[in-house]
Amino acid sequence: MGASLSCGRKQKRVRRSPLLLLAGMAVLCLGLGALAVAHFGLIPVTRSQVSEEFRLLLGAQGALLFLVGTLLVAGRGGLPWQRKPSQPEFYKFHGQNGLQTGDMFQTFEIGAENRNPVLSTWADPVAGSRICTKIDKNGRFLRVEFLNERGARPCNVQVGSFGQTALLNVPGRRHLQFQARVPACEPKYTRPGSQHIRVKQEEHEGAPKRLEGVRLNVRLVNGLQQHWNWQGRGKKAGPLVVKARNWKQFSLPLDSGWERFWDEGNVEGPEKRDFSIMAGVVFEFGAESELPTEGYGVVDIRDIRCGD
Repeated sequence: MGASLSCGRKQKRVRRSPLLLLAGMAVLCLGLGALAVAHFGLIPVTRSQVSEEFRLLLGAQGALLFLVGTLLVAGRGGLPWQRKPSQPEFYKFHGQNGLQTGDMFQTFEIGAENRNPVLSTWADPVAGSRICTKIDKNGRFLRVEFLNERGARPCNVQVGSFGQTALLNVPGRRHLQFQARVPACEPKYTRPGSQHIRVKQEEHEGAPKRLEGVRLNVRLVNGLQQHWNWQGRGKKAGPLVVKARNWKQFSLPLDSGWERFWDEGNVEGPEKRDFSIMAGVVFEFGAESELPTEGYGVVDIRDIRCGD
């Protein structure tokens, strides 16, 4: 997991309109109808006989229409009963075994069914940033300690759904919800100046400071392994900021406010938003202001779910 949205590079893809498939099916039906009239010599509605010359003309036109329709349908991807599912099981690339239903994405309740909710973590290796995650089994939350060095891209963590299975969002719930807080405790493993992950040292001069307010950038990973970045909805949409020591509830609408994140995940597939399958939620951590991102802190996250 890596780049921020500002580093995204949009790729153009050729989009095929579904009207092409409809047109091909219509031409195919006309051709079949003409061939049927030519074969039986009867007009279906009036049951009137047609001449031999007219039957030959209809047969030739029907064969031509049938050929054109078949080519149009084949060019669009095949007949409906021949086409492959629109959602390949790409989510299994992350070790997710199948699909689950319901509204709960991740509870952070560790057990035989839910051994490790964290799919991946990322910190900028060039700048020397660090990130550390820990599950609090009693409180059922994820604690993330992070250090963004100067000039670094923000650290992030990707959370998977409960039980190593992707979430089937059917019927379609309208919001992605989670709770977050900034605890008062100091980071144990990511303080600036540490030469080893378990050695605490005094902060060196000019080192990044502890962030009292942490900006959260959220990305949603669908069943096609496409990453979608939350941009906010409306002209006054602001960043998601966590400051409170107590839990704060966030609710992000799923119907708008998301843009493709082109630097991560699968760039193929439809460009239209599709959250019918949810395979992961990525949280990116940084300072309240978008730039600079340097600083360190602690964030707790719990109760990730889909809701109305």
